[in-house]
Amino acid sequence: MTKNIIYIILLLSLSLATEFNINPYLQLASPSSINIMWETNNNQQSLVEYGLTSFLGNSQTGTAVTGSGSSYIHDVEITNLESNTKYFYRVITNDAISEIYNF
Repeated sequence: MTKNIIYIILLLSLSLATEFNINPYLQLASPSSINIMWETNNNQQSLVEYGLTSFLGNSQTGTAVTGSGSSYIHDVEITNLESNTKYFYRVITNDAISEIYNF
């Protein structure tokens, strides 16, 4: 009985894991702001960590709207950026954490 319960819990936790349907991409860039968007199977968190190095150091939250099927489109606007400056970022939705990208 205990093995069955552990097996069911394991299956449920795997089915609830957040996954990226579409990796992060950049939109609406200006000299001082940019929108970072991505798509997942979960809408609970839209977070971007960013900074001038790959150690990041800043964060900004955003919104998620229903996409097609059971997907969610996340949108985070980063403002007050320095023009002609390289920034590093990653996106986070629950347990799904992207690799570090730059723009």
